Amino acid sequence: MKLRIHDSVDDFRSVAVDFYRRDPIAATVELTALRRLTDSDSARLLVTVWDGDKPIGAALQKPPFPLLCGGLPPVTISQIVAELVRLGVHLTGVRGPSVTASTFAAAWCAATRAVSSVTMNERLYRLQALRPPPGVAGDVRSADPGDIDMLVEWLMLFRQEAFGDTPDRAATARSVQAVSA
Repeated sequence: MKLRIHDSVDDFRSVAVDFYRRDPIAATVELTALRRLTDSDSARLLVTVWDGDKPIGAALQKPPFPLLCGGLPPVTISQIVAELVRLGVHLTGVRGPSVTASTFAAAWCAATRAVSSVTMNERLYRLQALRPPPGVAGDVRSADPGDIDMLVEWLMLFRQEAFGDTPDRAATARSVQAVSA
């Protein structure tokens, strides 16, 4: 197993996007983050894991967000953590499937003497059938540029209610515009 730290988003993307697309549902957060990531994002961490010349894992972090570790093979986590610690990487948290994230957090805490706690449990749900609510006026449509202010407001209110934080309005607007582009 060899760990590779990427300096360029395009270099990382050239390896990671195909890796994440193997299971796009499980990697939905990673693929979304990767789509928005640019070389101007400072202090980002872009990691791929290799077995010889074959990529077997990937992880990324865009501070202040936690490391997205869902693409890491659980059997390599202790080696990955050891290498990241050796390189002086600082992490504020990890996010991924429960087993992978908890394994990574335990290894990180053992190596750095950090203390971990679960701050959020997430779950993916599958929509079996879309049933429009009865008695509601209007039609489904894609958002257009005139909707951006409303979408920014909705997203900020959602984040305040769901996560208890107050996001930066300009950063939220950039995020909405990137998704709608």
